[in-house]
Parts: sequence; C-alpha cells; structure tokens
Amino acid sequence: YRGAVIIRNLTFVATLSLLLLATPARAAPPTFQAISAIAASTGADITVTLPAHQANDILLLIGVVRDQNDTVTVSGWTQMTGSPFNRSSVSRYWVFWKRAASSSETNPVFNKNTPNGDTYAAVINYRGAATTGDPWEVKGAAATGTADPASCTGITTLSAGVIIRLR
Repeated sequence: YRGAVIIRNLTFVATLSLLLLATPARAAPPTFQAISAIAASTGADITVTLPAHQANDILLLIGVVRDQNDTVTVSGWTQMTGSPFNRSSVSRYWVFWKRAASSSETNPVFNKNTPNGDTYAAVINYRGAATTGDPWEVKGAAATGTADPASCTGITTLSAGVIIRLR
C-alpha cells in the first residue's frame, strides 16, 4: 500500500507542478518516456537506477523522506525552485532535474544529511523538450492537501498556445 501511495504522489508532483517547453523546431509537446523503479531505504542514502534515456532527454528526480529534519543533495542535478516542500507534518518532497548529456548518465545518489526516515525516489524521463537553457516554462508552487483529484490553480503559462496537460 505504501508503495502505491508513493507512486501516486510521485506522479502527482511530476504532472501537476511542472510544464516542459517543447523544442522550438518541434510542434509536439515533450513526451513521457519511462519511469525508473522506486529506490527505497529505511533511512540511508539511496541510488536511483535511471530508466533508458538518450542525449537531451530531461530527467526528473522526485524523492520523498518521511522525516522533517533532512536536507538532500544530488550531485550534478538542479534542485527545482520551491523544493523541498512539506506534505503534512511527517514527510518532505524534493524535485531535481538534469538534461542528459548522453545515453549513459550516472545513476544519481539521493544524499541525505541524516539517517532518519523512510526514503523513496524515482526518476522520470521526458523527450522532446527544449535542448538548451531551463526546459521549464512554469514551475508551480508546492501545495498540500488531501483532495482527490487534486486542484492545480497556480500555474499561468508565459507563452501563447501552451498546453498544460494533467494526468
């Protein structure tokens, strides 16, 4: 059951809080490629095995720690604005991204500063995003709540004709 909730929460964070910019030469929006297996531990740092990817894919790492005292770093990845954010009073979420330089990127280490709290992380792969600069046109503000389906009211696109796709 806990794994199913984590997957649901990871999907929620990935699809509701972020919007990728399409490559200017392509009319199609970026597309989901794959999600890694969920890496988990009862407090130790974890290494996430990346899903298959290629150069210029956008890799999105989402991690959850069932503890409020941790800080997390992921070497070589960019932490998203607003991350970490609290989900209730017992867990925190972190979101990092990286543009793949090749099809053989190193598996990231979700490096915690304490040995506390159950820890889960996974990486989602998107293809077809802008290949230079920040691929995110909009980064939504973190929100908490228990509504299902969740409401995502704080995202305003910056470009005309941009589609926000919710799953």
